[in-house]
Amino acid sequence: MSPLATIPPDVLVLGGGGLLGEAWMNAVLAGLDEPGGFDVCACTGYIGTSAGSIVAAALVAGVRPRDRLGRLPVQPAGEELNGHDQPSPIHRALEAAADLGTA
Repeated sequence: MSPLATIPPDVLVLGGGGLLGEAWMNAVLAGLDEPGGFDVCACTGYIGTSAGSIVAAALVAGVRPRDRLGRLPVQPAGEELNGHDQPSPIHRALEAAADLGTA
């Protein structure tokens, strides 16, 4: 990895995506926050839309993305989401993203 990869960007821009987008951004940022990456809480500025604004606010407050993964709201059981015995694809994706933070 080049030495420039460890320098945080001046501005971190984060998009939307609802709860799934919030989980995805936190998972990606948790990976970037690992040794050899960059300190995601050390950017000069943050721009966030929708879920990105929630993630940005947590970063400004100094909350690490890995810590946020375990604190995302619990989704209703799969049966409540789609009326079937199987969880919806969104529910399965959220569970997979949350599992990234516990590994």
